[in-house]
Amino acid sequence: YYAFRKDIDFNEQKLTTFSPFLRYVTAMLSNMATERSGTSGSPEQNRVNTNIARLHIADSIFTDQKVKNEILDNIAFTFLLENQDIESNKKFLDQYTRLSTNHSADNEILKIANAINSLTEGKQLPEVNLVGLDNKPFALASPCQDNTVIFFWTSCALSHYKMINEKVASLQKQFPKVKFLAINVDEQPAWKKAVADQATNVVQLRAANFSSLRDKWAINQLNRTIVLNPDGTIKNGFTDLMDDKFTDVLK
Repeated sequence: YYAFRKDIDFNEQKLTTFSPFLRYVTAMLSNMATERSGTSGSPEQNRVNTNIARLHIADSIFTDQKVKNEILDNIAFTFLLENQDIESNKKFLDQYTRLSTNHSADNEILKIANAINSLTEGKQLPEVNLVGLDNKPFALASPCQDNTVIFFWTSCALSHYKMINEKVASLQKQFPKVKFLAINVDEQPAWKKAVADQATNVVQLRAANFSSLRDKWAINQLNRTIVLNPDGTIKNGFTDLMDDKFTDVLK
């Protein structure tokens, strides 16, 4: 059945902008990687092992450096978009940086890798410019009585915004001393119109520069949540407020 693959020119640069080709390659690499890596470990181990296998298979198939780097980037973006486990991210990115020849400062994957390295437990959260509803700067540095939970939302997904506010309201009853910061990721200041339904005692903020927020905090999905210790250091940089076990992070 797969004999047709020998007739595909995988190193044709023009195909990297042809979406059907990219969809086919994605499916092909996933199938080949699943067969190679197996499913004998935990779900998280299987996920990272399968994606690392995809990187190595792509490295063996694509000989044109530009094409190979495009495919490796595509695999990396997909993995980082879906995965929030920092150890798995490190393991995956170690392999990506070894195989990719794109080490330029503009490489978005390397920017994410650098951000992930700066978000490990015990480190200070990299500084970004945040403003409140009054458009005045907001500083995260001040110590708190308890943990600080930072979550994200957009007015383009109001159902998600309502859902997380309901979850925050529930968490506030369980952990009354925990501070909750909601950061809007919209590029436009119209975000204030959607704040009316906010949970009680949630500090509403917006990134003055979303690109800086994305690069420094590795924000690549809306469900991302960051938890800080009372002294402002990172307790967990890659968790999910909607996870059933999220309360374990606050204990």
